[in-house]
Amino acid sequence: MRKLLLLCCLLLSACGPSSEEVVAEYRGRAEPRMARMAEIAATAAVHKDEFKAPAPAEKLRFAGDSGNAGLVMVEELDTNPETRPGLDFHVDTFWLDYSRDCLAGNAGDAPEGVRLAFDKLLALKYVVIVRERLYAAPVASDEKSFIPGTWEADVLVYEIEKAELLGGWSVSATNSDTVDVNTDDPGKWLHSDLWSRARKEVGKVLATVSEDAEGLLG
Repeated sequence: MRKLLLLCCLLLSACGPSSEEVVAEYRGRAEPRMARMAEIAATAAVHKDEFKAPAPAEKLRFAGDSGNAGLVMVEELDTNPETRPGLDFHVDTFWLDYSRDCLAGNAGDAPEGVRLAFDKLLALKYVVIVRERLYAAPVASDEKSFIPGTWEADVLVYEIEKAELLGGWSVSATNSDTVDVNTDDPGKWLHSDLWSRARKEVGKVLATVSEDAEGLLG
């Protein structure tokens, strides 16, 4: 996804300001927003109090020009994470990754891509953080049976400008009762099944406050 966006932007950047000039244009607004994201990540990583289902002022939208929310694993907001989640959702975070690269001096030669990433970053009003609490990988015990995996996480909804936790949900998932696997690599197929079911559980709870979460994670 990110490579395709950058390729399209390169075709549009034959004239006009350079990538560095676009970064300079946005830096004064983008750096405070990235600092706010880091603040949210730090609080989300250690949050222990109970939370209720969130009630944002408007429906969350993750896609399109009218998108007002981003979805990330908590580790993705950490510039130097010590660990990676057992189940990485691999949701598009171009707005975060490329904005971070640009501010660090690695904008490349795609000024329209820089503008696209910063515009998305600054348009966000909410960020949903998935914080994994438990991951036990499924294990194939023989050719016909397996030990199901388990995944548990918190899904936390933050209002970005105030770095305010609006609420969230605790979710969990396990493997399907029956999983069709390729016997050459059954672990990979079992992992994929658990990954898909975890994404669906997150999509279900987000569907109560979002217009397009189930499509994002279906």
